[in-house]
Amino acid sequence: EMHSCDIYPSGAQAFANALKKDKKLASLTLSMGQIGDHGAKLLAEGLKGNTTLKELTINHHHIGSVGMKHLADALQDCHVQILDLRENRTVDLGSNSKLHTFLLSRGSSL
Repeated sequence: EMHSCDIYPSGAQAFANALKKDKKLASLTLSMGQIGDHGAKLLAEGLKGNTTLKELTINHHHIGSVGMKHLADALQDCHVQILDLRENRTVDLGSNSKLHTFLLSRGSSL
């Protein structure tokens, strides 16, 4: 769990690499950083194929609709049950039906 950590896209790459390799991590919380859309894309690449992560929190990271789309695509094949994306730049569920469908299927919300 990392709060007020000022993670930037390069740090997101490190977490993405860990998500690809780690077979035990069940929860990841990244709060108060600056990963933005590019960092969200990097994290999404790390999430693809991850079967152990159950809870994901990425809040206050200036992620817009482009980054949310990357996350939504990656989450379709993951086992994440709890998702917290509060306080990011833009979340327009109307334009991101994949994320909306994911959230509804897991009983989650933004």
